[in-house]
Amino acid sequence: MWNIFSFIMPGGGEEAGGGNNSFLFIMLGLLAVMMIVPMFTNRKKQKQQQALISSIEVGTRVQTIGGLYGTVQFTDSSNRLVIDVGIEDNPTYITVDRNCIRTVLPNQNRSAIPMVKSGVEKSAEESNDEEKKD
Repeated sequence: MWNIFSFIMPGGGEEAGGGNNSFLFIMLGLLAVMMIVPMFTNRKKQKQQQALISSIEVGTRVQTIGGLYGTVQFTDSSNRLVIDVGIEDNPTYITVDRNCIRTVLPNQNRSAIPMVKSGVEKSAEESNDEEKKD
């Protein structure tokens, strides 16, 4: 017979035939704890990541999830960032989603390179037309 309180009884309730019940309840309790604790730590990590993403502004040094390091040059309302991943003499710009940022790095005396906002989103045809004019 299964006695629910056999783990409280002296001797583990073995005389009632419930010696394995205490082990069962302890294992179920540990399983429940192991399932609940990660949920709380994941929520904390998600809040930290959201705070990190919302703190990004022009001039912020960042690392992407792909491992690229750069400086944010332009942001827009659709959660896209234009990041300069090149060197100071030869800037290279990439466009990424805000959620692709892994970490925000401390600024290392590198200021944001001013960009012409109207020239950020040019299509390939417009770029080729401008090259032909030159």
